[in-house]
Amino acid sequence: MLGTTRDPVCKAKVKKSTRYKWVFNSRTFYFDSAACQATFKGNPQQFIGDKNKKSFLARLAEASDGRPKSCQGCQIKCGYARK
Repeated sequence: MLGTTRDPVCKAKVKKSTRYKWVFNSRTFYFDSAACQATFKGNPQQFIGDKNKKSFLARLAEASDGRPKSCQGCQIKCGYARK
């Protein structure tokens, strides 16, 4: 279970040893922050499957409630504020 993967919300590289993980439909998803995990839990279907082929900024715009969120991997000014 070692290695890295991508956060399904912001696409940041994440170690599988992160404390931010969640099992959905028998699959474990890993996140770089509590904000990305909460965003995913709010609507997981938005981030998996064919609908996930939207651009990074389009996904963030749809997931955002307008308030800055904490994202450790994001360096683009997209509504997610770095810690």
